[in-house]
Amino acid sequence: MKNLITLASMAVLLAACGGGPLSETGSSSGTSDGGPVAETPDTTPALEYTADLKSSADFDFATSRAIAIDFDVEQARVSEGLMSLCTNYTESDGAYDIDYDSCTVQSPLVDGVYSGQMDVTNDVNSVIGVVWFKDPDIAPVYKEFMLEVGAKVARRGAGPQAIVWR
Repeated sequence: MKNLITLASMAVLLAACGGGPLSETGSSSGTSDGGPVAETPDTTPALEYTADLKSSADFDFATSRAIAIDFDVEQARVSEGLMSLCTNYTESDGAYDIDYDSCTVQSPLVDGVYSGQMDVTNDVNSVIGVVWFKDPDIAPVYKEFMLEVGAKVARRGAGPQAIVWR
């Protein structure tokens, strides 16, 4: 039975593909009037080696960029807190669903303060900061940070972009 179904499926696929030559009475709606077709010449010669590739002087081949971090979280001054910065998350009605495997920075806040740096790939345009508290009565605090696209930062010629939580 299985072979019969396979054989029938193959016959339908082959019949649907067609593609054979047209008969004298047949026609095709996708062809032109039979006149000569002018080919557009290839104006760019084919490159043989990657060393032959050219780019503009301001093009940056870097696949990631540095982000400076400057946090001073008021709630973490009175209760010890642990900070996480994550790149893979979704937001829905003010609630965040975070993939904690994507957290590239995790650190305790000392008197609510953290300063450091993180590298993110150029496809990342936002990160989420989360501060967890040891005191179970204090709910975690979330803050979303929008990042400039890597190419904009490179053209601007500035140092690392900074995310600040105050």
